[in-house]
Amino acid sequence: MATDYKLRSRGPSTSVDEISISQKNLEDFLLSEEFVSKISVKICEKLSGQLQKQVDCLNKDVKQLRTELSEAKKKIEELEQYSRSNNLRIFGVKEHPKENVDEVVVKLCKEELGLNIHLHDIDVAHRLKSKEGTTRPIIVRFVCRSVKRKIFSNKSKLKGTRTIIKEDLTPFRISLLKKLSSCSPKQSYWTSDGRIFSKMGNNIHLINSFEDITNLWGTGRLNLVETDSGRTGR
Repeated sequence: MATDYKLRSRGPSTSVDEISISQKNLEDFLLSEEFVSKISVKICEKLSGQLQKQVDCLNKDVKQLRTELSEAKKKIEELEQYSRSNNLRIFGVKEHPKENVDEVVVKLCKEELGLNIHLHDIDVAHRLKSKEGTTRPIIVRFVCRSVKRKIFSNKSKLKGTRTIIKEDLTPFRISLLKKLSSCSPKQSYWTSDGRIFSKMGNNIHLINSFEDITNLWGTGRLNLVETDSGRTGR
């Protein structure tokens, strides 16, 4: 009885060789291509989900920053145009040596526009750089915006002469006008107090962006009515 008890209490035994074989089988399994592939897939799935969340957050932040940057650029451009509110640019006025540009502007307003403008109405006036051999345009800042508006509203009296009066616009708004000139009839757009307007039919539209032009006139002169000769009309 005692001998039987001792044999039962020892239970089944595992040899060193069996343990070694089991470890080797485990190592072989862990290093197998199938196991490594499955583990890799699981890890990638886990990391992919976390990375996608981070990417989504970053994309949201970038979108917000772009929106804020766009709004900031728009406000800066509007402020720049506001700073030009009292300005006009005059083209085609013959240049003389040792001229007083203020007096040239006053003379033009009196003789060509029939407006009683005085030297004290002008804050500053001077010639701008231009291509060699061409008449340099004049830029003038008036003391009061009302004087500037009066002169600009009478610019049509210069029709048929070489003199042209334009508002002093920011580079961005000048680029909008150039785009309009390529898409729409010349008579359909104009500026007023630095703002750009375009007329289609009986409707007048405020132009703030290139998208506004595309929505209104399309992308180019292909949208204009063709003449009988087959050429695009303007």
